Amino acid sequence: MIEFLYHIDIQILYFFNQTLSSAPLDRFFSIITNVNNWFIAYVILLLISFTKGGPKGKIAVLGVILLIIFTDQLSYKILKEIFQRERPCIALNNIITPLGCNGTWSFPSNHAVNNFAAATFYYLLFPRLKWALFISAALVSVSRVYLGLHYPSDILAGALIGSFCGYLFALAALKIISIINEHEFKIIKSGESMPGKENQIYIRQTKIDDIPLILNFINELAEYEKLSQQVTASKEILEETLFGQKKYAEVLLAEYEGEPAGQVLFFHNYSTFKGKPGIYIEDLYVRPQFRGKGIGKELLAHIIKMAKERNCGRVEWVVLNWNKPAIDFYEKIGAVSMNEWITYRISEDKF
Repeated sequence: MIEFLYHIDIQILYFFNQTLSSAPLDRFFSIITNVNNWFIAYVILLLISFTKGGPKGKIAVLGVILLIIFTDQLSYKILKEIFQRERPCIALNNIITPLGCNGTWSFPSNHAVNNFAAATFYYLLFPRLKWALFISAALVSVSRVYLGLHYPSDILAGALIGSFCGYLFALAALKIISIINEHEFKIIKSGESMPGKENQIYIRQTKIDDIPLILNFINELAEYEKLSQQVTASKEILEETLFGQKKYAEVLLAEYEGEPAGQVLFFHNYSTFKGKPGIYIEDLYVRPQFRGKGIGKELLAHIIKMAKERNCGRVEWVVLNWNKPAIDFYEKIGAVSMNEWITYRISEDKF
């Protein structure tokens, strides 16, 4: 059985190393197998995570750095020394080696362990990156076989070991994120400001002079939700309905370091079961460049504080089913999806 598996291993090696051998692939795999090249890509990913990903992104950066240190040492210092398998370019005579033959033992592949560990870790924290992460990890790993530096079994073992380590580190990271989210949700429910945000984020009631800004936010949200064609609101309509003799809704404006960053538009509804008013959020919008800074949480905290002060029984809103970032955000702060309810509407053109 072992001989049969070894035979398959060798045949796959020859297929990549010899059958597919060509000058363009030599150049391509020589580039992507270079640690400095994919290291730069990961540095860019980490910088984006750290600056744009909020607390989750910062935890991801710290977690993946610790993960790579761990997997690299596990593979290089422990597993390779245990198995001491010679590289195919040393053990076999007819292996093509575009980059030469150097390095330590072959099993498992450090490239496979580290890249699949990072891919699995980031996938579990940021599922939308799945294809980019695993395709990149696979290409880097396969490059080692093509260049004659590893057997396919080295890559397979490395991918499995790395994925398992990435999974364990991701579980730990998600647990930490969950604890942070629970703490933030308690703060939101209390109606208090997020720690450290008091001097950065300022929430205020809008005034009539803010109508152009309110309308801009409405149009920006409609464009994001691909519903711009449905917007018929104007400055005159907003002045009449928001600041006229009868006010139909209220608007809170969020400023971040003095810049308009977002708004929440809401009004009261009523629960017959509770015999209490409620607050319905029509729009909650934060401009893209200000997302991940806690502004949405601050706006919700103010709404919940107002709901408490006004003796409301609930706060509710709707979200488009494709808007996964918003859904993820709402679920993280403890909001519950009302899946058993179906929304019906009769528009004014049907009156």
